[in-house]
Amino acid sequence: MNIRCGKDQDPAELSLTDMQYGELTADGSEEAVITLRIIMAGTARPHLILVYTLSDGQPKRLWIYETGDRAREGLHTVSVESGQLVIELYKPVAVPDDSRQMVELASSDRYTRNYYAWNGREFFKTKTEERPTDLSDTNPWVVRKQTAP
Repeated sequence: MNIRCGKDQDPAELSLTDMQYGELTADGSEEAVITLRIIMAGTARPHLILVYTLSDGQPKRLWIYETGDRAREGLHTVSVESGQLVIELYKPVAVPDDSRQMVELASSDRYTRNYYAWNGREFFKTKTEERPTDLSDTNPWVVRKQTAP
């Protein structure tokens, strides 16, 4: 499927990477959480997270969220936990340059775990936690720290 997205409206393709169901709106039925990868002409790999519910037997989009690219707020995981949508995004490693300004590298050693709840009209962030990546993460931009034997 080709769509136009982003600032420059370059054509892109979407690839389904995940679909989950979970109760997010406290209406007694599960919502669908769909994750799509945006494949653009360049090297960027952002994702779209869409939340749908059923309204009068028809799908109704409640929310759409676009992630960043790889280590720069790229998607780690999406889940539904205890009635909340949980979106985990990679955080880039930041180091000082010669002028002591912090510069983000194209690698990550941690991610943020963002919790979103439905208020009847929209999803809003309720909490953010920061967590380190682990050795089982196989993404090439993840810094895997080995411990000494």
